[in-house]
Amino acid sequence: LRVVSTCEVSRRASLAVHSRTFWCMLRAPVSEYFDVTTSGEIVNKFSKDLETGDSLLPETCMQFLSNSSQLATIGILSTYAIPWFAAVLAVLGIVFVFIGRQFVGISRDLKRLEGSTRSPVFNVFAETLSGLETIRAWKAQERFLQEFHRRAKHNLGFFFAAGLSESWVMARLEAISFSIIGAFAFSAVLMRGNVEPQLVGLAMVYAIQLTAMLQRTVQLSIMINQQSTSLERVRSFESVPQEPALTMGADKALPKAWPHGEVSFEGVQ
Repeated sequence: LRVVSTCEVSRRASLAVHSRTFWCMLRAPVSEYFDVTTSGEIVNKFSKDLETGDSLLPETCMQFLSNSSQLATIGILSTYAIPWFAAVLAVLGIVFVFIGRQFVGISRDLKRLEGSTRSPVFNVFAETLSGLETIRAWKAQERFLQEFHRRAKHNLGFFFAAGLSESWVMARLEAISFSIIGAFAFSAVLMRGNVEPQLVGLAMVYAIQLTAMLQRTVQLSIMINQQSTSLERVRSFESVPQEPALTMGADKALPKAWPHGEVSFEGVQ
């Protein structure tokens, strides 16, 4: 049921976004939009960006909701079984949320840069295909090849920076998680005469599981913010200037028989 409902909601959302953006592009004026916008940017938005919003973003959102519900369930059950475990859970939650919020802005900006620098790659490829005969006639293959490599390297720099930044934050989350769990275990050893060993062991198991789920949930939230930039770029078509409406208000006042006319010939020899 969850998969079917998610697919149906995603299908309707994708249909609405695609129909709206495509219609806005068709109604864009030539002089104000198409003469100043490269074909690579349009192709980029209607290919990679739209594909990300149609397939990757819904799946990531579904995983995030599933992990969040499981995380909340385990947290409630563990707190009910071991009330003082709520302190460990609170510290983990605060640390993870703080680091995630600090990092999400950087990752989102890097993803925006990666998406915007992808358009020149599409553009130079389209220019090469359209002017292939001229390029061969003037023996400019090497120049166009170097230009393509230069733009591709520029785009890949932001692509790898976004991936490495995600690995950077996940490594620090794991280090902080190990530190908190280690401090919790060390405190349990110091208080071994005041706490029951069974509860301490159960709390350790819960802490390890919750740490892994917290890391995955934070990672999914970062991925949602990154993938949302693609949808943001696609919806930028909605702010494009539009041609006048196909029908005007004065058209409704015209008679139903309009337009009507006839040609008559009189006195023609």
